[in-house]
Amino acid sequence: MLEKGYGASIIGKAHIKLKKPNQDSYLIANEDEYTLAVVCDGLGSKKYSQIGSKKLCKVIKKQINKCFQKKNLELDKLIPLLQRKWKRAIWPIKPIKADTTCIFTVISEKNIIICQVGDGLCAMKKGDQLTVLSPKNDDFSNETMTFSKSKLYNWNTSIIKKEEGFEYKLILCTDGISEDLKIEVLGEFIDELASSISVESKTTNNQFLVEIINNWPNKYSNDDKTMVVIK
Repeated sequence: MLEKGYGASIIGKAHIKLKKPNQDSYLIANEDEYTLAVVCDGLGSKKYSQIGSKKLCKVIKKQINKCFQKKNLELDKLIPLLQRKWKRAIWPIKPIKADTTCIFTVISEKNIIICQVGDGLCAMKKGDQLTVLSPKNDDFSNETMTFSKSKLYNWNTSIIKKEEGFEYKLILCTDGISEDLKIEVLGEFIDELASSISVESKTTNNQFLVEIINNWPNKYSNDDKTMVVIK
């Protein structure tokens, strides 16, 4: 049986104060052949970034579904295709005004594919082994790479072959959460989240994640917060 995804997203205090929408978006698709999870963080400085992040989630789902229908998923072709389709989806808004970061994972019976551009976090726990996918920073600047500006080489990608006998758990989150997670406790954090999730109740699991985010220890964080857990 394939792993299933559960998620939650909470608007940040700063956006509430400024009467701005939640600029984070996420999407989970628990299909027969694959599980897809997408987490996008619209740039706070961009007027239509909440539209850009939502549209990107939908574009990725549609194109991943087509990949499985054709039984062909090639990342070097998929990522440029996603950019073209996204630009069409947000038209007539200019890409720079709807820009976003992006993390997505596709899980099948054989593989786990993880792709990331920009900040945020995707981490996987396999048994006692922790794997963290970090955003690339090729120009050593403090600015995060964005989806619309990215080239293929800006993306951090990983294809992990599944092994029998291991339980796989993943977490995807925007920087409103990831900036508070220390690598020393990340594995334990993932284990605790996964152990609290029951595969029988999607609604209960999503509400549990909402409570986790609402009670996030960093009371001074004003950013939107989004988290997806897959187990």
